[in-house]
Amino acid sequence: MSRAALLPSLNVHSVFGIRRLRGHPEVRGIVKENFPPHVAQEYPWGMDWTYEVLQNTLSYVVQALLSLGGAVVLGWLKKRGSLWTTPALYGLAGFLLINGCFITLRLLFTPAPKAPEEITIANIETHVRDWADHLRLAVRRGDSADAYLVFVISLSNGHEVAVSRNKTRDRYLTFEGAIQVSPEHRDVISHLPADQAAQLMDEVLLEMARSRLNFSLVGRPLQSVHIVKSVPIGNGLTEDVFAASIDEIDGGMFVARESIRLALSHRGLIRSL
Repeated sequence: MSRAALLPSLNVHSVFGIRRLRGHPEVRGIVKENFPPHVAQEYPWGMDWTYEVLQNTLSYVVQALLSLGGAVVLGWLKKRGSLWTTPALYGLAGFLLINGCFITLRLLFTPAPKAPEEITIANIETHVRDWADHLRLAVRRGDSADAYLVFVISLSNGHEVAVSRNKTRDRYLTFEGAIQVSPEHRDVISHLPADQAAQLMDEVLLEMARSRLNFSLVGRPLQSVHIVKSVPIGNGLTEDVFAASIDEIDGGMFVARESIRLALSHRGLIRSL
């Protein structure tokens, strides 16, 4: 994958895109160039799963070699008829017995791990705030007569994602984002002939459909693009799912803005970057 092809899939405007492509050799350089230092330092690039596998394998090999060495020494002592054979066997048996007792006591008196709290409509607000804090997101309380709760999350690229529990779908957490067509582009689109304006809408519609996101185009001529995703409130809604959902909405907003710009640029209506 080339660097140019990697950038759209990473979506350099989003913190969460790092997680998906963390293992790619180009990601480290891209993150350093496009993200604040605290984001790039948050991920231990050298401590990947390969290192952990090697470390665990080496530990098992060392344990096996030590066990084999102890067995060889006992066998050698037995063969030579050494007086140390019996004491060594008793010592080994005592060591195993005492360690077995300690392990048994630890298992008996160690409290069972606390089951994770269930995600319900009663505590979803607390979890949303906690997840936003863990992900270092700027969040503020919103207001809507159609929702039980609304949070507005501001991303570093200027995009805003609304996270809400709507009254019409109160068992779902809804993620929404919107891209407004800039006044300059809106003016250009408004002066297009009807057939060209319709063709431009079709091109934007096609590009958004490829993203496989739930979206809607508002206005004729085009005024804005809205992207929506709903996730059931339950134990399947984790911090990772929350982060990935924000990532998808952010990526959809990026695709919407670029689709409009490219549709105008291909017609020579605006200057291409």
